[in-house]
Amino acid sequence: MRGVSLAVCLSGFGQHWANSGAGSMYQTSKTSYDLSYRIKTLDHFLSHDWKTSRWSKLLTLLIVFNLRAATTITLITSVFLGARQAMNFFRSEINAFPYVVFITVLCFWQRIRCILRRRTVFLDKLCIAQHDPELKAAGIMGLAAFLDVSKELVVLWSPRYFTRLWCAYELASYMRDPKQRRPLRIIPVAMSWILAFMFLNLAMVMITFEVAIDLLPTGSGWGSMSWDAYPPLIAIIGSACGVVFPVVFYLGTHLVLDLQALEQQLSEFLAEESVCFCCSNDHRHPVTGQTLVCDRTLVYDKLRQWYGRDEDLGEEYLDRFNTVVRMRLGETVLQGTRRMKMPFAHCVYLAAAAAAPKLTDAAREATMEVFRDGSTPGTFLLSALSHALLFWVFHIAVFLFYMWLQFKVCQVGAHLMRTFPLKCLVVVFAPLTIAVAGSTWVALGIVNNWLKRPGGFEREVLDLCFFGITLLLVRGSVLLSLTVCGVRLPISFFCFMEDVSQARSAGRWGNPNRVEPCHATLLAPAVACLVGAGAASSGSHRPRRRASAKTGLRAFRRDLTLEGYPIHANGYYWTLSKCTEAVIIYIPIADDVKKQDVIFDCRDGILKAGLVPEKGGLVINDKLLYEVDVVESYFMLDDGEYKERCIVIWLEKRTREQVWYAYDRFEPVSERFLLQSERKKSELKYEITEKCFFDIEIDEKPMGRIVIGLYGEDMPRTVENFKCLCTGEKGTSESTGEPLHYKGTRFHRVVPGFCIQGGQTFENEEGSGGESIYGPTFEDENLRSKFRDKGLLAMANGGPNTNGSQFFITTKKAEHLNFKYVGFGEVLKGYEVVKAIESLGTKSGEPEENAVIADCGTMDFDEGEKEKLKYRRTQVP
Repeated sequence: MRGVSLAVCLSGFGQHWANSGAGSMYQTSKTSYDLSYRIKTLDHFLSHDWKTSRWSKLLTLLIVFNLRAATTITLITSVFLGARQAMNFFRSEINAFPYVVFITVLCFWQRIRCILRRRTVFLDKLCIAQHDPELKAAGIMGLAAFLDVSKELVVLWSPRYFTRLWCAYELASYMRDPKQRRPLRIIPVAMSWILAFMFLNLAMVMITFEVAIDLLPTGSGWGSMSWDAYPPLIAIIGSACGVVFPVVFYLGTHLVLDLQALEQQLSEFLAEESVCFCCSNDHRHPVTGQTLVCDRTLVYDKLRQWYGRDEDLGEEYLDRFNTVVRMRLGETVLQGTRRMKMPFAHCVYLAAAAAAPKLTDAAREATMEVFRDGSTPGTFLLSALSHALLFWVFHIAVFLFYMWLQFKVCQVGAHLMRTFPLKCLVVVFAPLTIAVAGSTWVALGIVNNWLKRPGGFEREVLDLCFFGITLLLVRGSVLLSLTVCGVRLPISFFCFMEDVSQARSAGRWGNPNRVEPCHATLLAPAVACLVGAGAASSGSHRPRRRASAKTGLRAFRRDLTLEGYPIHANGYYWTLSKCTEAVIIYIPIADDVKKQDVIFDCRDGILKAGLVPEKGGLVINDKLLYEVDVVESYFMLDDGEYKERCIVIWLEKRTREQVWYAYDRFEPVSERFLLQSERKKSELKYEITEKCFFDIEIDEKPMGRIVIGLYGEDMPRTVENFKCLCTGEKGTSESTGEPLHYKGTRFHRVVPGFCIQGGQTFENEEGSGGESIYGPTFEDENLRSKFRDKGLLAMANGGPNTNGSQFFITTKKAEHLNFKYVGFGEVLKGYEVVKAIESLGTKSGEPEENAVIADCGTMDFDEGEKEKLKYRRTQVP
């Protein structure tokens, strides 16, 4: 296994990430491969698609890996710069030097860090030998080993990401074993540009403001501005904002739209439709003409190894992988991006760096206070918390509010783009946003003017009052920012987290008592006192979950006919929480129902929910199929914002490992049932309503008759299709124009110890084919039949809702087929004939001799036979 240092990975301003448009992955020389080295562990596995801009990925990685260090060094530099100015008794009117330090460290910290310990990452272009087909194949087949030794998977997400084969393969490697899964961090590359332009905007405002203070008739400085200076000052600052805000609005609006489309992209994910460079160019390099090894073949071989089973009828391994991506990975991704939030930690770092010149002023004033004659330790302490330091913190709060405001405007713009063109929205929203942001600066100036006038003890008292005001403003701005960041923890936990989005994706949200400790940044000593004071009143996580329940209710009602969740006649329905932590139950109620009329109890595994007897009584009184956390489960009344009022019940899962989705590692293992009564109501009857027969010949030698019973009540459409194909009474092939009939067809696939498969009503060039009486294919019907025994009849398919004419008969228990194939009958007589056909099978599935259906049709029941066959399968364990 090989890795590459982050410094080399980002060298040449991201030259290794460049996409030439002609398959840059395949233009990698041995020299590039030699940049990597043998490793035992990796710090980060970098996953990306090559069509995304090199500069976007470079900027994203710089922000992810260097931003914290750049901010820390910038703040330290600002303090030393302010102290130096105080000791030399000079002041630079424009403190732009901290910005120079910030940009320098942001761009080159990965090289500075190599002095201590280099950060090792995986980049496919440098760590897998693209120049040698054999080494490349070995690298692809061993990709899982790279992830196993990686501490974190970092996904540089773009709208094209989930359409690329390599990206899908890397996700397959990550998802293959939930027990050994590493942390996952997903970063939209467009977000890095938004953050960069926001920082540029804030820096321009700061510099423009300092210049304007010196040029305008503001008196002796910022603290004694005349009221006549405010209009031109606001105009100058507004112009600075107007230069950058349209760019932020454009990028942010498109990012919001991309994130909105991500949920649909994941829900419709198909590995078969993913794109790879070799197949797109007919396995020849478009420039050199060199023959390219097919990546798809290598990737599919590995997917078959991870997700396949010996008994598979076709490409079921791809179905399993698609299910894993849609369900498990989809929830992991969407819980961090569904609400389209900004990374709060990054916003704090950028806001602190943008306000660094004010920290220089704070350090200068504090140092001058120390060197002032007659100073005491108490005076120094008050100086450290004086106007300048508080003013710096206030700038951070204002900047956070401004960043929140810009992104919120982008969200509104994305919604309005359905009606208005983007250019019109920019023209409308730019001045409005600038006006709101400018009002904060006006308030800043007024407060500062007021504080600068008094002196002595009165000044210190006002400083303390300003400290309290700043505390409220900081907490208010932070909470507003968190609205867009989606952080669900009390402030004391999330304000200076190393990575909020990673903590959220790891599931550390909800109950503060269960939150794992997080590392504080070096910013904590400066402003932790401001944030900690508001932690006690930050509120419970329960109101935020109420909002989640309302969001789920809206989505549930919108997709009610599509999702197929149970709707029960006794008046309730339920859905799964988007964060997979809970089940949400909705019970419609009348307008006059009050909270005291509601009954809710889920102790001892029994759910009782509904109303008091005089209001209608209990709606649910049944045993739960899952264990719930009684303390964390609760109910609320819907406030009537939807079409009907509801009791909304939130049932929290008992343990984090418990999965509400009834899925195992790869595939569904039970239906979506919540209560014991739901499962009982859905049980199949397995009542045999029809009988059909096959007369079998092997090499024109009669072998006997197979009699099959069909479950016409449970699967009527499937049974009708099979019965008509046996008799030939209905259906004409759209491909050949011939009547559809099983007579004369052969069992074309025979796998010993598994099944025999037949029903090809015609054979195409690929040696397979078949159509139903309803058309080429028809939808699945009642997938609840269990393959718990041998001799069961089911429809073969190529995926969900692709049933045609082909069928198979099992020769052993095959429960891995549950919920993917429609089992609609069983062998009543002639199972020895089935075994005779099975004896012709090979490992490849191609029979050694042809077993042909010489005749077929329907049969009548003997007297009393139908009653004897009734419900015979309900006793199968």
